[in-house]
Amino acid sequence: MQSSFTLEPTFFHREEWLSLLQKSYGYQRYDISSDTWTTPLLKVEGIFGKRLISIPFSDYGGPIGEVNANELTDLAKDVLERTSCEYLELRVSDHNLKSALNSLGFCDLAQYATHLFDAQEGGIEWLWQNSLSKTARRYVRKAQKEGIEITEVTTNSEWECAYQAYFKAVKQLGSPCHSRNFFALRELHPLSHAYLASCNGKNIGTAVFLTGNQSLHLWLIYCLKEYKKLGAIYLLDWVGITLAHNLGLKYFDFGRTR
Repeated sequence: MQSSFTLEPTFFHREEWLSLLQKSYGYQRYDISSDTWTTPLLKVEGIFGKRLISIPFSDYGGPIGEVNANELTDLAKDVLERTSCEYLELRVSDHNLKSALNSLGFCDLAQYATHLFDAQEGGIEWLWQNSLSKTARRYVRKAQKEGIEITEVTTNSEWECAYQAYFKAVKQLGSPCHSRNFFALRELHPLSHAYLASCNGKNIGTAVFLTGNQSLHLWLIYCLKEYKKLGAIYLLDWVGITLAHNLGLKYFDFGRTR
């Protein structure tokens, strides 16, 4: 079985992102590496015990560089012993690496799918016809007809409005929220782009996109449940797709889903 793999860094491997996680949540770094590859690892402690994760609150993680699966496995066992953590989680997207690691003792904790769309293959009309399904396009039109407006978040007051929309939507789902400081991603500007959805003067949803080397990544998107049927989520998706195109980025990344 193949044991060596070449893996490119993602947005979530940036030091700015890793430093923001450390600053916001107090995580300690226990990276493992060799001369040709590195794996950022952050120690997460909570009700599920102590874990090493690459990378928390991130759609992608795991090693980057010229990676040797056997070497990675040995160093993973060593850092687990040194930190007394219960397990180590690698959020890898390379299927061949995943198979190699599973043969060496790793196991699948969860399966996720990602969807990348070529944002430069055609113009805006081509994107409209090809990046969204027929159902999604119908909801975008509905959102526009219902008067839902999307504005880019730039000022402190707009960031607060976006956070409140995010907070209320997440609480409706019964999920925990990020802090204001983490949500604003101030250390990442201008690599982060946030948009606020409103309807009849009420803030109803928000989306945050992160700029990588070749792609615009949809990191966060939420809408109040009573406005989902009006298509606000689909309209925010469309804003992100056109943003990727206008920025000259090759791909729009819809993020990971189960």
